[in-house]
Amino acid sequence: MKKVIAIVLAMLMVLSMAVITTGAASDDADYSDAANHLAALKILKGDENGNLNLDNGVTRWQAALFFVQALTGKTDASTWNADKSAYFTDVPEYGTAIDYAYGINIVKGRGNGVFGYNDAITYQDMLVMAVRALGYETADMSYPYGYILAAQKLGLTDNVDKADYKAALTR
Repeated sequence: MKKVIAIVLAMLMVLSMAVITTGAASDDADYSDAANHLAALKILKGDENGNLNLDNGVTRWQAALFFVQALTGKTDASTWNADKSAYFTDVPEYGTAIDYAYGINIVKGRGNGVFGYNDAITYQDMLVMAVRALGYETADMSYPYGYILAAQKLGLTDNVDKADYKAALTR
C-alpha cells in the first residue's frame, strides 16, 4: 500500500508539472527533479536517447497509460500494449491500458465508441482523470466544472493563480 501511495503522490507531481503550459506557473520554474523522480519510477519515459522531452504534448492515450501505470505499479510497456481496445474503435495500440482505465472508470471516451486516441489531453481532462483515479467522483458531478472544483478541494490545483483548463498539456 505504501508503494501505491508513493506512486499516486508522484502522479500528483506530474499534474503540478502540467500546469506549466496553462500559464499558471512561472517560466523559470524547475520541475526537473519531479520529472526525474517519475522517470526513476518508470512512469515518465524518455525517448531512445533518454530525453524526457518535457515540452512535448501529451495525448489522451498517454494520459490513460500514465494513470494505469501509476495506480498499478506495472510500468513495463509490454504489459499494456495490446493492439486494439475492446471498447473503442480508434485505438490502434495500448488497448490493454485504455481498456483497464475504462474498466475502472478513469476514462469514458468521446462517445460512439471513440476514445480520441491521439487527441491532446487538456488540463481539465487530466483533472477529471485524477479525481476519478483518486476515488472522488460523485454521481452528480458535472463535467468539467464539478471535477475542477473537486480537484481544487483536493489541492491538485494549489499554487495555480490562473489556468486555461481547456489548454493542451505538455509533459
